[in-house]
Amino acid sequence: MKITPVNIENTERFNNIPSGNFFSSEAWCACFDERLKKFLILDEKENPIGRFVAYEGGKSGFKTLITPPFAPHIGLSVIDTKNNPVKINTFRKQVIEAIASFIASSKYVYFKLEFDVAWQDMQPMIWKGINPQVRYTYRIDLNQSTEAITANLDANKRNKLNKASKEEFTISHVPDIELAIEMLRVNLRDKPVALHEPILRKILELSAKENWGIWSMVKVSEKIVAMNVCILSNQVSYNLLSAIDRSSGHNHGGTFSIYQSIMRSKEKGQLVFDFEGSGIPEIEQYFRSFGGEITPYFSVQGGKWPWPMILKWKQKKRPA
Repeated sequence: MKITPVNIENTERFNNIPSGNFFSSEAWCACFDERLKKFLILDEKENPIGRFVAYEGGKSGFKTLITPPFAPHIGLSVIDTKNNPVKINTFRKQVIEAIASFIASSKYVYFKLEFDVAWQDMQPMIWKGINPQVRYTYRIDLNQSTEAITANLDANKRNKLNKASKEEFTISHVPDIELAIEMLRVNLRDKPVALHEPILRKILELSAKENWGIWSMVKVSEKIVAMNVCILSNQVSYNLLSAIDRSSGHNHGGTFSIYQSIMRSKEKGQLVFDFEGSGIPEIEQYFRSFGGEITPYFSVQGGKWPWPMILKWKQKKRPA
């Protein structure tokens, strides 16, 4: 197998790969500019058998390649027709080996790519000298009853939901893109996080479509005090972003909005709610309190020395 970048000539071949993953679909890719790079996976006969995407950055000829902004992973999707464990495992190993060979031989000074939780075998990366790092997310099984999901919440979360009910919080699932962007601007004003607003706007427009997203807007006396937006992919509801109006004094509205997104995801037939877990302890603790199952996934990163060390040093120097 080998990896080949997608250009005008082979775009149709990329799009014709069965859509097993929304995060490499035409609709998702259309939210980005030319910095989004598409890649085809070809078998020994040059037949396309898979695809993934990544986001190119860098300056002055020093290129980087990372998971696209707002995406939980690179959207790796393959055509797998194997029918026994040995053939399935061999095929998946070959896919990861092809990606490992591609990034190991590339000219990117730095790369950081996340994989879906389904891709647990990273041995080919290790054999190529690329050290995969384990990351974690929390996932809620939506096949459980509403009562079981609620019972699994931390007691403090259940108290906040009760408080929200007493304060007559109401919920709207009607999208409000401009309000969402403004709330995120305010929430991230003092944070060293890039908003990527042109991309964000298109993703919010996409998530506003009935089959591709879930919006949960919390109202108190007709004023929006919290919001949560999810993206749907292959019956998994991904927790895309949240924001609260801190000036309202209703900070428990954030808990209420996420809980309503979980319930809405269940109503819409999703099988899993994924929090897109974070390595930041405070955020991890918050997501953990919703009672999901901790689930590992892999991130691979590296590049041309000394750039990975320089970029890591810059990240540590950013204000908290």
